[in-house]
Amino acid sequence: MRFTRFASTAEGGGTEAEQAMHTALQKQLDAVHVKVTDVSGGCGSMFDVEVASAQFTGQSRVKQHRMVNEILKEEIKSMHGMTIRTMTPEQFETK
Repeated sequence: MRFTRFASTAEGGGTEAEQAMHTALQKQLDAVHVKVTDVSGGCGSMFDVEVASAQFTGQSRVKQHRMVNEILKEEIKSMHGMTIRTMTPEQFETK
């Protein structure tokens, strides 16, 4: 049996939910990089979120993730799960 992973990213269009999360993170964190991907096959229950922002500089990973969770708190209510990767702009450049 062959399994296929379905994913789309808000950087190139994406679903309405991806776009809404992308816009909120971009604006509120003044992010240099935001990538929101629906990894649930398009049903909107699981998302992969990657954000690079100068606001993360000097913050612990836990604090960075709390910042993302706070921004997306309304969207989180309707999803099953989310993977978050946060970094500073410097970390993103060396990625």
